[in-house]
Amino acid sequence: MLLKICAKCGNKLPHNERCPCQSERHKLYNAERRDKEKDTFYRSRQWRAIVEQVKARANGLDEYKLSQGYLEKGNTVHHIYTVEERPDLKLSVWNLIYISTKTHNFFHSEYKRSDESKDDLQKKLIKITGGS
Repeated sequence: MLLKICAKCGNKLPHNERCPCQSERHKLYNAERRDKEKDTFYRSRQWRAIVEQVKARANGLDEYKLSQGYLEKGNTVHHIYTVEERPDLKLSVWNLIYISTKTHNFFHSEYKRSDESKDDLQKKLIKITGGS
């Protein structure tokens, strides 16, 4: 049987099991650090409806990868201009793009790399979504 070591507490457990300390960690995070306002927004009916609209536009595919000629299943809606940057655009369909987790991680690394790389990527994404 394959074993793994929990990165948080060091317990050894079967590879396919989750360490009990993880749920405690998430409870603590939710209670002390999670942004309640953001959490409420991302659980709202408006947000869920917009997510379905963006997913339908993308036919369930990663729109960024599709623009590069690749087919990959999407699973995340990403704000091109972040809610912190442009709260007025948080429900604008053209400011949202349906992507995979891998693409989402790439976007955030580009956003953090430099303002120039962030601006360049945002311009490309707006063209993909047909935004203004």
